[in-house]
Amino acid sequence: MTTEASQSAERRDDQPFVQAEYEKFRELYMLARAVYETELHRSDLIDQKAGRYLTALTFLIGGAVFLGQWLMQVLYPPEGCTQCLLLLLGFALIASLIGSWFSAFKVLRVRDLIVMPLNEATLELFKDHDSATVYYALADRLRDIQCQNRVRTSEKAHSLAMLHRFTLASSYLFIAFGLLYIMMRVMENNSIQEIPL
Repeated sequence: MTTEASQSAERRDDQPFVQAEYEKFRELYMLARAVYETELHRSDLIDQKAGRYLTALTFLIGGAVFLGQWLMQVLYPPEGCTQCLLLLLGFALIASLIGSWFSAFKVLRVRDLIVMPLNEATLELFKDHDSATVYYALADRLRDIQCQNRVRTSEKAHSLAMLHRFTLASSYLFIAFGLLYIMMRVMENNSIQEIPL
């Protein structure tokens, strides 16, 4: 009887320790889950940005088609240095827009992110182990999944950075093209006014 009483007393003494271990592993699991969900959210944000870029670029590419037709009708063959430069800037702008568009598709390419499986092994884990062990195993698995997802999301982020650079280059080329075209038109108007009758 004394052994039963002493075991009962030991269990009561171990109760705060077991509870502390349970809480520690539960917190570890909650942290791992939050990090995992943050990575999924990061991937979603990258997709949303790329989608907005793609929408804008689709309209710009449509405008680039008309620009290409105009370049071929009006500036080909080029007459003078200014028209040669305009022709080069126009084709560089079209190429940059096309590069931007393909970069947007590269970001949006389907890359399946890994999710926590709910399979027989997971069910056995819950059935055969105590809560602290389950929390630790789940946190460990979430960490592994998050690391693999981070690699995939980082690839998307790199492609998004390329998309941004292409779009920035397209903007600068568009501004340069517009300024050069306006300058050419002003010079043509001035030369027409200076011709004596």
